Amino acid sequence: MVRCFLILILLGLPVSFGQASEQTHDELSAATQNTIASLYRKFEGLRTVTPREKELQAACAVNCSDKQLQAEMDGLNAQRFAGMEEVVSQMHRCVDQYIVRTVNPKRVNLHRNVVAKDLKQILDKAAEGLPAAFVLNSSKGDDLIVLYTLWGGTVAGDHATSVTLRSYKTFGSVVRLTDVTGNDMDGYASVSVKELHSPVPNEIWWLVWGQATGASGPNIRMRVYAYDGRKFRTMWMPANVWGTFTISLTESGFKVSGPYYHENKERHDTYTVAPDGLYLTSISK
Repeated sequence: MVRCFLILILLGLPVSFGQASEQTHDELSAATQNTIASLYRKFEGLRTVTPREKELQAACAVNCSDKQLQAEMDGLNAQRFAGMEEVVSQMHRCVDQYIVRTVNPKRVNLHRNVVAKDLKQILDKAAEGLPAAFVLNSSKGDDLIVLYTLWGGTVAGDHATSVTLRSYKTFGSVVRLTDVTGNDMDGYASVSVKELHSPVPNEIWWLVWGQATGASGPNIRMRVYAYDGRKFRTMWMPANVWGTFTISLTESGFKVSGPYYHENKERHDTYTVAPDGLYLTSISK
């Protein structure tokens, strides 16, 4: 079983910043990077076709209507995907442990850029794109929120990437994982994020978008997430759109500009964020 440094977190126990004093920041960074690199290499073994799978594939080439054969092939595929998901989960736990171990709860604002830089180094080849970090200072305390994308073991589809927003709250001398977004953006790459002007006090809102892996063109998914110091909420989840867009922030929301392939025309859509969600306020062609 692969283990990272903070066994306490795996047990669901809080860890104080002072407990990181046994190892330096650089030592923890190097050790976590090595652990994640080792986990990433596991994907190679999971992707390797076993002798039994080769036999089943050969039999399927002759007659693939055999239900027992299909059931065995499906079972082996399910085992492979389950193994990949477990590797990804362990990588996420390593990130959680590293952040809890290294972030000083009294200096969260100063650590924001450091955390983003650290994650880029620690995740290395396991990451798709650049990690980002944000801070929410509210009446409920300070929260550090990170966004990053992990390669998931396959080239395309839902298992190709794991995209996550993760929040960590300070409790005195303790930093603790509080919430994560779901897997709605899994399978998307070239993920970007922009912090929006929050329409709700003591909350932080983001626009997140990315391109579907394996698609024959720019199949774009967009989401708006909000965080209130306790939980993430999905505030906007439109249908995917085909096109190459630029996104710019406005005082009340954002504008999406570019060619929408299915309509074969240039559009400039302006959205306004409100406490109950998003509203399309103008379309110019």
